[in-house]
Amino acid sequence: MGQRKQAVSPEKDRGCSRLRPQKIRPGGHSGTVAKLPSKNYSGKISENWYIMPPPEERISTRWKGVINNTFTIRIKQDPPDPPDTMKGGLKLHLGCGPQNWDGFVDIDAYPNWMSRPDMVADITKLPYKHGTVDEIWLIHVFEHIHIWQAEDALYHWHNILKPGGRLVVEVPCMDKILDNFKKKEVSPALTFFGIFGEQMYGRPEMCHKWCYSRKQLRGLMIEAGFSYAEVKKPIYHRPNRDMRVEGVK
Repeated sequence: MGQRKQAVSPEKDRGCSRLRPQKIRPGGHSGTVAKLPSKNYSGKISENWYIMPPPEERISTRWKGVINNTFTIRIKQDPPDPPDTMKGGLKLHLGCGPQNWDGFVDIDAYPNWMSRPDMVADITKLPYKHGTVDEIWLIHVFEHIHIWQAEDALYHWHNILKPGGRLVVEVPCMDKILDNFKKKEVSPALTFFGIFGEQMYGRPEMCHKWCYSRKQLRGLMIEAGFSYAEVKKPIYHRPNRDMRVEGVK
């Protein structure tokens, strides 16, 4: 088991304007659970470490002043509701960033002043046993993984899902982006940003590593072992640029 590290304290890092990535030692991807102020939730890894603390004891990572912050409005993602997600079960929200979803285990490799995941880990190498997870969600995260890592990640997520478990991925869609390029005076957010990311100064984690077509992403899921993969209308970000692909084990 790798050495456990604590998430960056938001109080100590409150004035920082950039993410401070936490290094994950190669091979030591057993994960770290961020400590929360709960008498019944020590943050230690155990057989029941994935159990969420009560809602009233869980610290929300939603930014304050949403109305006055356009960036926050754009990235705000409400958790899915039934029937889009199952009730109960072990559900993972990978690359959660500043979004905490009740009923999900929020996991990220970059804890910082605005992001407090339940677990700090490399999302492509999670510490779950074979066939133990019900759902895995990635909302505009998969495009931030190199293509050669993405293929292995799909195999890994398929392995830890239960039979019938779901993988939900929302990403920019190359097919839609190419169509958008044909239109006049189209916003860069519907074209260049979808392919390359926003390329914000000093924020390399905002860069995209790949842009998938419908056929390619669906094909990768089938190759990874998913018995069924379907392209659907996206729920988050930009419907006229993005897509959702759901795989079922």
